[in-house]
Amino acid sequence: MTPRPLAGLAGTLGIAAPARDAAVTGVTQASSKVQPGDLFAALPGALTHGARFTAQAEMAGAVALLTDPDGARRLGTDLPVLVVDDPRARLGELAATIYGRPADDLLMLGVTGTNGKTTTTYLIESGLRAAGHRAGLVGTVETRIDNERVASVRTTPEATDLHALLAVMREQGVTACVTEVSSHALVLGRVDAIVFDVAGFTNLSQDHLDFHRDLEDYYAAKAALFTPLRSRRGVVCVDDEYGRRLAAEASVPVVTIATRDDAGAADWVVVKREVSRSGRSTAIDLEHDGRREVSVSAPIPGDFNVANAVGAAIGQISGEVDRVYALEGRSRTEALDEAKAEVLAFAAFPREHWRKIWSTNPLERLNKEIKRRARVVGIFPNEAAVIRLIGAVLADTHDEWATDERRYLSEESMAKIGAKDDTETVALTEGDR
Repeated sequence: MTPRPLAGLAGTLGIAAPARDAAVTGVTQASSKVQPGDLFAALPGALTHGARFTAQAEMAGAVALLTDPDGARRLGTDLPVLVVDDPRARLGELAATIYGRPADDLLMLGVTGTNGKTTTTYLIESGLRAAGHRAGLVGTVETRIDNERVASVRTTPEATDLHALLAVMREQGVTACVTEVSSHALVLGRVDAIVFDVAGFTNLSQDHLDFHRDLEDYYAAKAALFTPLRSRRGVVCVDDEYGRRLAAEASVPVVTIATRDDAGAADWVVVKREVSRSGRSTAIDLEHDGRREVSVSAPIPGDFNVANAVGAAIGQISGEVDRVYALEGRSRTEALDEAKAEVLAFAAFPREHWRKIWSTNPLERLNKEIKRRARVVGIFPNEAAVIRLIGAVLADTHDEWATDERRYLSEESMAKIGAKDDTETVALTEGDR
């Protein structure tokens, strides 16, 4: 990594340079992740201020600090400090500068929506690979750097981590990256300084109203992805009212897709779907501008996956991926194997659905419902997947401000489920949607 002079970073922020310069090679807002040469971002939090952890950051090798005026008053360090009113809002641009703007060198595709992001991103990644790209993936279940897999903590990483990750991808020869983009990420600036070549919208339904004021606020967060600041073009599923509204309001060029008869006019319309004899895949015929033009193969069954498969295919075509591979719909089923029961079972309903089942007849009914939904879409979940799903339902309400968004079951809950090893009971919450 090429060191960046602190004075130059101050210029990026539009502030005066500190009296003492430093060579910066990275940036993080977690003191536990500081590496020698890093700029430590001491941010205000819900419960405490990151300035409390500057001593740990300095001991780990931080060479400079970024904070707000309140944080600056709390510091007791000789490190040079950059002070801005809202440091979180500046982190994306700062991280992009430090890491050499890696997103600009990759084909970037982002997918947002309440349901279907994970499935759609896996399908896109598969198409990218088939078309000859060395592909990266960032999402709820895992992060992929070509063939390397890394566990994900958040649906969309913090801006500092995301730009660092994209820099690693570029360094390792990755040419395209598909990313799940949550509403939290858009509000909290996690994808700042990234302009996606293609942004996709799956759907929107009631969810995350513990974070957003109301459904309108939730929609506005999603819609922010479809502006020139964040994307160059969009692919929007108009099966629901929010998709139709977004298609009309987006300020970037948009291609629309419709999979339902009542969705109205769209650029791409599903006119036929046929489930294979095995029940594990679906053949889909599409009309484009009124002409029956192409077929898409969806390697995973279920009506809701028709929209995911079509969105993935049209998203890749919009990103100028070879149409043959984009429409092939190949799926890296080995990647989905352990998590697909969770992804597909949670895809159709918000957590409230599962909590209602839990409240009426705890484990027995919940276990049956998870397995029933999995069988409906042709998936046979292993026991670990079912345990994680149950854990997600039992877990406390998602706390966006938590350092680690993973939830672990209590000993009492593990005893109820019969889990013997708590490493098998990491509760994958719905994540940021």
